[in-house]
Amino acid sequence: MDAEEERRGFQKGDLEMCRRFAGYLREHLPLLAVAIAAMVGAGAAQVAGPWLIKQGIDQYILPGRFEELWKIAGLFAGALAAAFVCQYVQTAAIGQVGQNVCFKLRDQLYAHLQKLPLRFFDTQPVGRTVTRLTNDIEALSELVSSGVVAILSDVVILAGIVCVMMWMNLKIALMAFLFLPALVFITAIFRARVRESFRTIRLKLARLNAFLNERVQGMRVLRAFNAESETADRHAAVNADHYEAHMDSIRLFAVYNPVVDMISTLSTAVLIAFAARGILAGQMTFGELVAFLAYLEMFYKPIRDLAEKYNILQAAFAAMEKVFGLLDEPAEPAPRLARPVTRFAGRVKFDQVTFAYSKGIDVLERVSFEVGPGERVAIVGATGAGKSTLASLLMGFYRPGAGTVTLDGVPVTDYDPPALRRRVGYIAQEPFMFSGTLAENVTLGDPEVSEDRVRRALTTCGLTASDRVLASRMAERGATCSVGERQLIALARCLVFQPDLLLFDEATAAIDPMTESRLQRAFREVSAGRTTLVIAHRPMTVRACDRILVLHRGRLVESGDHEELLRRGGVYAALFRLEEAAA
Repeated sequence: MDAEEERRGFQKGDLEMCRRFAGYLREHLPLLAVAIAAMVGAGAAQVAGPWLIKQGIDQYILPGRFEELWKIAGLFAGALAAAFVCQYVQTAAIGQVGQNVCFKLRDQLYAHLQKLPLRFFDTQPVGRTVTRLTNDIEALSELVSSGVVAILSDVVILAGIVCVMMWMNLKIALMAFLFLPALVFITAIFRARVRESFRTIRLKLARLNAFLNERVQGMRVLRAFNAESETADRHAAVNADHYEAHMDSIRLFAVYNPVVDMISTLSTAVLIAFAARGILAGQMTFGELVAFLAYLEMFYKPIRDLAEKYNILQAAFAAMEKVFGLLDEPAEPAPRLARPVTRFAGRVKFDQVTFAYSKGIDVLERVSFEVGPGERVAIVGATGAGKSTLASLLMGFYRPGAGTVTLDGVPVTDYDPPALRRRVGYIAQEPFMFSGTLAENVTLGDPEVSEDRVRRALTTCGLTASDRVLASRMAERGATCSVGERQLIALARCLVFQPDLLLFDEATAAIDPMTESRLQRAFREVSAGRTTLVIAHRPMTVRACDRILVLHRGRLVESGDHEELLRRGGVYAALFRLEEAAA
């Protein structure tokens, strides 16, 4: 996926994004008001410092009134204390706002992810999606707690400095800001360059995360095929891209910061030159010169720190583009009627169904068949024939491009999706196990499932249902269980929700014959009285089904029982002979 594709849907203007993000801040207006008030107070206290120093020099030190200097010292200490209190309140209030926004955004993003169609997850790397939920959300939280507040605080202080300097001596103040237009021009150029640099950094980071996520999950395969060195080379290339993106940003700041220092130095030199003439002419006091120098240093310090603030700001804008872009991804289409489901009789019908994952490449082409209530039907075909696609269409994961898929005479797309899927038990070829206890993996956290139902489901599937087994911890993705054990646990997970229709998608494709025999016994017990679709590419596993459908290159080419299809000598017979020869 190239950079342009990565940015698809994310080309929003800064103003539009800020307006949208401000909606999350409006919910915390009282806290924001407290933070802003504290920020103004802290800014005023800091601006007051140099002015108090000027008063101390001109009114007490130069005239020799040292015994009264404690008055200014007291006021200066009071200004420092006020600045401390205000900064504490500001940091605490705005930090809470940032975390509240971060919490809500992450909740919204995760909830939206669960509503996205499976097509999205088919095309998006896992690492990139995880980056949206973690790094990008944190960047927005930092924008609130560090970026926006720091910038607003700097604006308040800069405005205060300009006003006080002009009030003290307008002519000298104008001379001190002689080079300010040049600084504004350079900053505008810098902003345009660094914005693109930060966008590239986020893109390279997402690619690096996606690469690492995939390689870590596939470490067993990489080692089995001695592919470590090749993978290391590819990682080095991806890592080098990420490194170069950061170095480009560093080079920009390496130019900008010395330019700011040079302009600051020139401004100070001009100020001293004109102030010296003003002091000699009696138009300016020495205290004013000291105050002006202090104010000038205070004025350029936030600009010198712009690197850090701009880093936060631009990282947040880049993250904002991607977070809002993900939130704007269209959710799974809502059903027209959202029919509730209490129970299915189990009549399944595919009527002239055509489907393509990619435009112009049909995976299924005008497929039609019907399965009666309680019937056990196998769907057989070579890899890529479209068998698993039938299961996905029946589960409502995808919508057919043409034709209809009905369940009990009602189009699947008209049912409420969660209610539909609760009544259909689905077991994939590689069932997914979550980190947690075995019981949690069976119930998937559903509080309505009792422990007795869990025990009965495990026992039916031939698994031990003792307290120790239920409480045993499972590793991520069930790494400590065999393939057969994971299949049996998935079967128990399916059974515990008491479905009316069962879908076994290549459930015995990757297990040994002994484990397969054990699974087949459990399947027969679980499928008794339920409509069952068994998807397989090995004819040996489906000969006991009532009827067998044969898919070949997306078309339904044969239908009948095992013996009948063998007598025909067609695709099914050829698959059977190939399996016998390989046995």
